[in-house]
Amino acid sequence: MSRLAKPIPVTLDKERALFFDLNATCAVQEETGKSIFEFFPEVEQKEGEDSLIYKFKDARSIRLLVWAGLLHEDDTLTVKQVGKMLKPFNNDAVITQLLLALAQAFESDPPTAESPDAKPASQS
Repeated sequence: MSRLAKPIPVTLDKERALFFDLNATCAVQEETGKSIFEFFPEVEQKEGEDSLIYKFKDARSIRLLVWAGLLHEDDTLTVKQVGKMLKPFNNDAVITQLLLALAQAFESDPPTAESPDAKPASQS
């Protein structure tokens, strides 16, 4: 690894931190039977624009990834408990932190919170 990953702070039911290690990756596979990568968002770029849009397949993907990212803090958390921490809509701040944690863990260049080219797609 070229840099050490650090937990990414996120506000849910309280201040928490998202962190993806091998245990988080395995937990997703154990929970779903699928690779964690199947739950990553699609990335779109509108023609003529520099900004990127990250679209998750559905709310279950967001809930699952947030759950996996919290397991380093509390391995007794369930997916449904994490779902109660998330709002049904307007999770842009959580999604931004989730994207940062995923990017950091999987060695891509993470968008910064200030970066105009890193916007989560609003849930509808």
